[in-house]
Amino acid sequence: MILLVLLASCRFEIPEQSRVCEDVATAIAHRVYVCTKDEDRGNAIWHAVTEGADCVAEKLDEDLYPTALEQGYQCVAALTALDCPAVTERGEDVAAWLATDERCARVMVAEGSAADSGGGTR
Repeated sequence: MILLVLLASCRFEIPEQSRVCEDVATAIAHRVYVCTKDEDRGNAIWHAVTEGADCVAEKLDEDLYPTALEQGYQCVAALTALDCPAVTERGEDVAAWLATDERCARVMVAEGSAADSGGGTR
């Protein structure tokens, strides 16, 4: 009986639009930390991503956001699946990180990239 009451009171809420971009940045920072064991490098790449990429997801109309959310978490899955040599290869290159999976570019675009300047699709 108590379980039914608890389940009835639960509701699903879609995170704020910028949250998916923060989660992408966190996934990248986590891979860097896991592979390098260097907390400062992990923090540095998190800041590089959050400050050096445009969060496309937060600019979408509300009806398009659930699709971006799904793509964002598929991007996170792709990022967290990278092995350490791939992490090392990407280094501090925000555009290279976001090019890991096509769904990443639908959520975040590195500043100065072709997609950011209007040369790509959003």
